[in-house]
Amino acid sequence: MGDFGNINDDPNKPTKYDTRFLFATSASRVGDFFRDDWSCRDQMYPHYMSEWRTVQQGEMAVLDYSLQTKYGRIIKNLDQIIQLNTDEATKSLNSVTLLGSNGNQIGMCKIIRAYFYLHYTDLLGGIPYSEANKGKAQYFPKYDSQESIYKALYKELTDAVASFDTGMIDGDYDVFYGGNVAQWKKLGNSIRLIMAMRLSKVDPTLGKTWFEETIATGAGYISTNADNFLHKFKKEYDADVSENNNSNPIWENVVKSGRDDYKPTTMIVDYMNSNMDPRLPAYFVKATATDTYVGVPFAIAKEDIASYPAGTLSAFNDKFIAQDAIIPMITAAQLSFTYAEAIKVYGVTGDVETKYKEGIRLSMEQHGVEAGFVAYYAKAGVQYGTTAGDIDSEIKQIAQQKWLSTYMQDGFEAWTEIRRLGWPNIQVGPASATLSEMPRRFRYHSDDYSSNREEYDKIVASQGADEVSTKLWWDK
Repeated sequence: MGDFGNINDDPNKPTKYDTRFLFATSASRVGDFFRDDWSCRDQMYPHYMSEWRTVQQGEMAVLDYSLQTKYGRIIKNLDQIIQLNTDEATKSLNSVTLLGSNGNQIGMCKIIRAYFYLHYTDLLGGIPYSEANKGKAQYFPKYDSQESIYKALYKELTDAVASFDTGMIDGDYDVFYGGNVAQWKKLGNSIRLIMAMRLSKVDPTLGKTWFEETIATGAGYISTNADNFLHKFKKEYDADVSENNNSNPIWENVVKSGRDDYKPTTMIVDYMNSNMDPRLPAYFVKATATDTYVGVPFAIAKEDIASYPAGTLSAFNDKFIAQDAIIPMITAAQLSFTYAEAIKVYGVTGDVETKYKEGIRLSMEQHGVEAGFVAYYAKAGVQYGTTAGDIDSEIKQIAQQKWLSTYMQDGFEAWTEIRRLGWPNIQVGPASATLSEMPRRFRYHSDDYSSNREEYDKIVASQGADEVSTKLWWDK
């Protein structure tokens, strides 16, 4: 039998990995955290929006979260890039180095990888991490504890910031920072600072150490709006094939399908109205029937839908609905409030009111309404320390303003901070037939553990029942 040559080679299948395309694919999924699959529960759980025409997510009936596709479509690409840039046999290949120098690619991928893993563990608790994506080498990866994942991610981020070199990054494929290494380092450090504060109730000593170590690197953190970590949706919707590649899913709901299922909640609109917050027009459009800002109560009962006809509720500012919207995922305002809390709780160097004020100002600058800052800050309850005066009330002030600043951004991160700090005080609505209080986590999806039941049983036995009422490691 003769040599068939390359007759069985697929001409449409690449023979080498191009790290530019691997990175672009994973980077495009950062927007997953702006809209959780087909629902908006990432924005509903922190009480930024609620349903008003149909009530589905408000019933709190869908309470699991699937990681099945995320390991293969997101994490695997980043793991592959790191491996290609580490292996002596591949690290110098043109298909590998087109994205950037080895150290810079490793740094970028470790940071984005940590960003995803941090969300996954903050939604579920223990998850496959150390043995994940090993293929044939490990068909049944263990579920690592959340504590061990946090410590591993902190080290990964530390190593990532240190791994950047003086080489290049292809700015066309670096959709976040256009090849700016200094900004990548700030992003890595910012995630480390967020993680450090997550330990405030479970291990404050370690949390303080992490915070101070991160600041001591001298690489900085996201402290100006120019450094914000942004996800940029694109006009990639192809009506001919009904495929949404990377368009804003809120646009798809409101504009493309005409459903307009969601409106701002009474909770955030009323609070901002009470203080004449200058961000009101930057966040919402006035109700046409009253020319005022009006929200809908969270998770209304189905029989109450008729009480909120069209025109009686505010809509979202057009910038949140645009097909190619730019959504901030980590911002300078968010980090200022994080720093203010670290000064108050950990006693790190700095002035808490200065950082608190800075957070409010940066949020207003971000939304183009900085001119209203002085008048807003003078209001009782907004000005730092104008509450009861105890540490809890001051932490609540910081938490309240952080919640306002992260509106329509990374909703799962906002929900995580609400769970940790216990503020604002969010509650389930009348629509919930299953819960009496807001979830503390999601349940594991059966698709994720059905073939790995032994490891699933181990993490449940260690962590607590696979119920939404079970608190995570840092949630004390």
